[in-house]
Amino acid sequence: MLTLAPLPYSYDALEPVISARSVQLHHDVLEARYVTGFNSLLRKHPMLEKYGSLARLFLNLDEVRQKLGDRVARDVEFYGGGAANHEFYWSVTDPSESVPSAGLTQALQQGFGGLGEMLGQLRQISQAIRGSGWGWLVYDLDTRDLRVSVTGNQSSPLVYRQYPVIGVDVWEHAYYLDYPAGRAEYLERWSHLINWQFASESYRNAAEFT
Repeated sequence: MLTLAPLPYSYDALEPVISARSVQLHHDVLEARYVTGFNSLLRKHPMLEKYGSLARLFLNLDEVRQKLGDRVARDVEFYGGGAANHEFYWSVTDPSESVPSAGLTQALQQGFGGLGEMLGQLRQISQAIRGSGWGWLVYDLDTRDLRVSVTGNQSSPLVYRQYPVIGVDVWEHAYYLDYPAGRAEYLERWSHLINWQFASESYRNAAEFT
């Protein structure tokens, strides 16, 4: 069973970029619904626990679909993805100053021409999402390189064999209280909250993930 992980900081730690009210609602109410929904799914289908982790479950979603049907697979993707994506988001979003590791800096230079260029591409594709979803910097487990990508609704990039390095929530609930005019300002200001230490660790983990 999943538990709702506590925030790694106080509700007001991300102000003025993201308000305490937004953080509390986002974490305590909305993220909690995904955790509750996934746990309900586990009670109905205990065989899902055999995969050992959400990451392994996402990577084997086709097998879940074959054994339990498309509806269960879609619920795993929605509730499990919602729980995993949000926990990742609170970790990669942080008010402390940090810089990318040498390894991640080199990979960003090789893949995008530099950190600024990558952030520009990430903001662009995240802004362009129609409806709700997530923008990502991912490590592709097949091609073994970095790329920016998007997923719809609450889908985890691991469903597509992409290991998350940075992730930004672009559901309206992530920003509408603070940025009623839209997504672009939120994305610009959020990019200054990226926890590069966590992103660097995620990049190292991705390169070692099998």
